Amino acid sequence: MVQSLAKLKWCLLAACVALTAASSARASTVKIPLVTYYSPSRGDYFTTTQDGWNCEYFNTCNNPYILDYVPVGMQGLVFSPDGAQPPNTVPLFHWFSPVRGDNFLTTNPHWAGRVGDSSTEGGWNYFLFRIEGFISTTFNGMPLNSYFNPTVEDNAAIATWRNRVPAGYTFFRTEGFLLPPDSPSLARCMANLPPTTTDPNSWQARGNYVDSWVPQAGFESGDTVRFTAPADWYRIDYWGHTYPVRGYSTGLAGTDYPLPGEAAYAMMGRVTTGRAFVAGRGWFEANTWFRALGDSFDSPGACVFFNGDGAVPPQLQTSYNDPNISDNGGWANVKVQQWF
Repeated sequence: MVQSLAKLKWCLLAACVALTAASSARASTVKIPLVTYYSPSRGDYFTTTQDGWNCEYFNTCNNPYILDYVPVGMQGLVFSPDGAQPPNTVPLFHWFSPVRGDNFLTTNPHWAGRVGDSSTEGGWNYFLFRIEGFISTTFNGMPLNSYFNPTVEDNAAIATWRNRVPAGYTFFRTEGFLLPPDSPSLARCMANLPPTTTDPNSWQARGNYVDSWVPQAGFESGDTVRFTAPADWYRIDYWGHTYPVRGYSTGLAGTDYPLPGEAAYAMMGRVTTGRAFVAGRGWFEANTWFRALGDSFDSPGACVFFNGDGAVPPQLQTSYNDPNISDNGGWANVKVQQWF
């Protein structure tokens, strides 16, 4: 497997590079990752840019204060709070109630304040723990949405729930829009510039298997890939019914499908370690499916940027948005384009 020096030098995000520098050197244009955690004992979703938490998420430190919080996933990027506020942004305030055990992120001006301020709402006392960053109000990216669960009295600010919101949580506002990763490989893919390499021959993404791509030049953190395939059809059951590998844009999958809200029976992709940023759809953690191909005919998929945590070499896999793939047959004839 070829290991390119050009590939090795790219980190998961521009923020990843920034986080290795002295915090005092941060400017208002520095972007930092916003990551969500969950505590089963507290029933609390905790979303933060704080280094002491996110270095744990990226396997670069040990944090004795995390208790039983487990990572939920990358949400996106915001501007660092250590510099001046950029135009067209608002502060993302982080309030905490020790009695309620609730972390609450908001851009609502009603909750504006300075770190250390306290406020009582509905009989519960909150204090302003920190400002997580500045979030865009105009970027047409993934919205950071706020939800509330009255049963466990928990606020959650998350972008990645999409069409699979946990039971008990109800959306109540959008706080702003998260920024995509700053990646040269992603930028070249999105600009439709020629890929660094493309599979020399098509391979079969079979309808009744989870298949793995065999890269020609390795697959590393910082790489961007894109699935392509002709307008193939495959069999979706033993009775011979066939379906396009892109599904139908009018036939969206329900919550019992692997990828709710996307086209039923469409080809999917995933990475087995780290996480993937899918242009126009946001971040997907390891082993979480995303739509692999375009909406119709022979349209390619979205650009997929891979962020690896370095623990285990990744695989890029395919399957289909079908609750039961065992009775399927046929395949898509796939070629993967790759930028690094």
